[in-house]
Amino acid sequence: GSGISGWTIHASATLERGVQSAPEPPEVDEAPAAGLDPDDLYRRLRSAGQQHGAAFRGIVGLTVFGSGAARAAVRLPSEAKQGSGRFQLHPVMVDIALQALGATKVATDLAGEGSDESTVVLPVRLAGIRVYGDVTEGVCAIGMLMATSSPDRFVGRVMLTGADGQVLLDIDEIDMVVLRAPGARNGLASHMFTLEWEPVDL
Repeated sequence: GSGISGWTIHASATLERGVQSAPEPPEVDEAPAAGLDPDDLYRRLRSAGQQHGAAFRGIVGLTVFGSGAARAAVRLPSEAKQGSGRFQLHPVMVDIALQALGATKVATDLAGEGSDESTVVLPVRLAGIRVYGDVTEGVCAIGMLMATSSPDRFVGRVMLTGADGQVLLDIDEIDMVVLRAPGARNGLASHMFTLEWEPVDL
């Protein structure tokens, strides 16, 4: 009755209340290989077309390990706190945890390939999402990204932990796809696409 001709499915999920106890956080005991400025990560993501406004810029520190895993110090941005108590799983904190995958060595190496195109690795499917506490209290996100048989497909895992080290969120299967935007760095992409908002009656 709202004038919309039909529904388009963009995502589907199956939810169930589980009784599993939280897993142990992953062991990342080797010496850090490098530190990374969160601003550099957001700059790289922005050059590839991912715009993170103030409400989604929750990574405040980054460390990359020799294994390629990334550990991010995170916080829920103040702009995203209003009404956060309504969420069983706050979408901003999930997004911030997934951003840690962009700092892994695999993602960083991909972004450095080629000078005429901008490369970004995006999640296309999440499986095994388990919530063990209030994710808005997360202080650390650990992301791991591994290659598959396809050069443009990777699989990742992310854990979000609280101040006491307890796992609050575990996403153990994240299918990632590599997207390359030719000419994005020279501004061509900005002339090819426009962002338009179309209001609809709810």
